[in-house]
Amino acid sequence: MLELLIGISVLLESGPKEVEGVIYDFSGKRYYWNAEVEFKKVSVYFDFDSAKLKEGEKEKLEVFNKGDSVIVKGFASPEGSERYNYSLSLRRANNVKNFLEKKGVKVLKVKAYGESLCNESKENWWKCRRADVVEVE
Repeated sequence: MLELLIGISVLLESGPKEVEGVIYDFSGKRYYWNAEVEFKKVSVYFDFDSAKLKEGEKEKLEVFNKGDSVIVKGFASPEGSERYNYSLSLRRANNVKNFLEKKGVKVLKVKAYGESLCNESKENWWKCRRADVVEVE
């Protein structure tokens, strides 16, 4: 167990990272941690050039309850300028934040990524027009 704590300490000292899953291997022992298993994560999708939260997408956010703490991340597809897409992704994230806060969910942070993380082919750009909500402790 001490080896695991040392490994986590080294990871934290190397700077902040968003980690989906980590495997530690010390002296033949393996330690697994996967954030997806322990926390809720929901993606809500938006229409092209829109930050309006659709009714069907609002239903997905019902998994979060009063008192939950979350981070909201906004994204956009590559149409438009980089500056515009950043602004659009921020508006998307803020609209989700406002909806969740009305339910009593604590939004710890809002992040906007614009088009920077859209790695989809053109026919799948709709997947980039979204906001992700991740529960944190």
